[in-house]
Amino acid sequence: MLTLVLFVGILGLILYKLTSKPKNFPPGPFRWPLIGHALKFKLADLPTHLVMQDLKRSHGNVTGFFMAKYPMVLVSGLAEIREALAKPEFQGRPISEVNKLEKERLVRPLVNDLRRTKQLYEKLPLVPLSLGFTGGSRKLGRQPCLLWLADDKGGVVFTDGDIWRDARRFTLRHLREMGMGKHSMEEQIQEETRALMKDAKRMAGDDWSRPVPVHDLIAASGVNIILQLIAGYRFERDDPRMSELMKLVKKLTMKINTSGGLASSFPILLRVFPWLTEYPAFKVIRDEIRQYCQGIINDHEKKLDENDASDFLDAYLIEMKKHGETSTFNSWDAPNVPNWFHALLSICKRYLEIPIPQSGTVGRQHGSYSGVMERASGSEISPETPICSHLDFTTVRKLNKGFFSFLARQLIGVVNDLFIAGSDTTTGALAYGILNMVLNPKIQNKIQDEIDAVVGRERLPSSDDRIKSVNTCLIIRIEQHTPFKDRSIAPPWMYVELLGSQFFPGMPYTDATINEILRFANVAPLAVPHSVLISDRDVTFRGYNIPQGTRIIINLFDLHMDRKYWGDPDNFRPERFLESNGTVRKDEALLPFGQGKRSCLGESLARSNLFITFTSLLQNFALRLPEGVPRPSTEPEGGLTFTTKPFSIVMKPRNV
Repeated sequence: MLTLVLFVGILGLILYKLTSKPKNFPPGPFRWPLIGHALKFKLADLPTHLVMQDLKRSHGNVTGFFMAKYPMVLVSGLAEIREALAKPEFQGRPISEVNKLEKERLVRPLVNDLRRTKQLYEKLPLVPLSLGFTGGSRKLGRQPCLLWLADDKGGVVFTDGDIWRDARRFTLRHLREMGMGKHSMEEQIQEETRALMKDAKRMAGDDWSRPVPVHDLIAASGVNIILQLIAGYRFERDDPRMSELMKLVKKLTMKINTSGGLASSFPILLRVFPWLTEYPAFKVIRDEIRQYCQGIINDHEKKLDENDASDFLDAYLIEMKKHGETSTFNSWDAPNVPNWFHALLSICKRYLEIPIPQSGTVGRQHGSYSGVMERASGSEISPETPICSHLDFTTVRKLNKGFFSFLARQLIGVVNDLFIAGSDTTTGALAYGILNMVLNPKIQNKIQDEIDAVVGRERLPSSDDRIKSVNTCLIIRIEQHTPFKDRSIAPPWMYVELLGSQFFPGMPYTDATINEILRFANVAPLAVPHSVLISDRDVTFRGYNIPQGTRIIINLFDLHMDRKYWGDPDNFRPERFLESNGTVRKDEALLPFGQGKRSCLGESLARSNLFITFTSLLQNFALRLPEGVPRPSTEPEGGLTFTTKPFSIVMKPRNV
């Protein structure tokens, strides 16, 4: 009897531990032992964003749940979302458990090789097995530098901390220098739009009678604009490399799961039942697109002029060379060593050449490491030479400022991010814009009337057409009437005063329609997941305690489709963004590009691209559905980003 009582008691304690939630955790569904809420996402016959909607309706605007043992918080509602996006503690990105598993798999054989392979020891200026981690925002555990460099993350979108900050600052500055947000970039968008319209003629036939598949028509434009910005050239539309890149970008975004997926919640499945997860297929596609980006970088480096940065890749490659890095990690010729390990060796090699500040938290040890150091350097090691068994990450950054931010894998990540975030999202929004024009011909006609009145038919629209600026001058006449308005050329008896510039809405209805497209399309329905940065304490949000490392999901879909706020969110109605006097209304609940430090860095490019391409199509064509074709669905398809389901249109030139 006592044994039974003990058994039941122990079982009860285990179940309590497995089903309990952290103290003052946000309300949410029951936490099932071991699995949490993971099977709900796997078994539900609904897309992820609609499962999130069910959670919000049942538990409120701040909902807590678990994917296996990992805590998640879903944030919905205007006030809650804006507060979460502005909160400094929520600016991290999740660390994938699959990613950790892969890093361990990569590191383990290398560590064993280091222990038994004399050849590798002779190449090492520093034994990396003892590198410790005492600073920074991440607690990476044992062998952290090895693990960090084995990380498959990189770029701007999925990184955080100093790596993200350096990458974002560098990328934004140089993209602006290369034309983003300037008239030169708009000219490239217009040129790409002309190519799109030529392609439309080819696809529709000489009599414009054949239906044109919208996705096939517009996908190349987004890719080419990004390629022009970062690499200084574009693909012809019949170039097989263009088709390959578009397919890879599409496949990758379809495979990304915002909730993390089963592989992230149960990484053990990758060893036992990998077929239950989508991660193996995702990894294949991810590696393919990285190899593709690496190929673009390698081709670009062959013709690099270090004295003349003509595009973004030039600027990044030059910066990498300043830090002693190459695009292929070939500075160390150790056979069968992963690329990221070459980077570690480079750090160690250069670290020996830099004096260590006395205030640095670097452990020094001379014992058994001296022999290794002497063999590596080819000379005796003096007592003053720093030999490290424990190396503070923060100190490494001070001694090698920017190195971690300008590794070759980081450049591949940045290029990958720009292609996905810059082309796929804009293409999705444009597809929804075209779809809603053929479903709402009256709205299409009103936009075309506005385009004809403001732009005409002789030139393509530009972003300047959205808002017109008129200088207001006051001319004080003293002796006679004159036509002069320029103070510098006015005669002595004239005085001209510039009162200022007044802005008049040039195309308010079209501008409001663009906003409605961005709201209705919900291209990034759950944004990119945030996470709570690791610190010495939990974070408080809306009266709840949010544990360190919790994944924060921003429910933009709910915000943009909230009936309490919009009234009729399922209807495409541009008038909701117009004031009573006809001017465009800025709505704080429209956040297609996010908000705060983590907002999309390419917002200005995306808006210009969408406005110019969309208005140019309507300026030149009347868009209609093919006769006898069922009405296309407005339901989305996609993974991390949304677009329309495939549909075709008939394009009739308006100048005929």
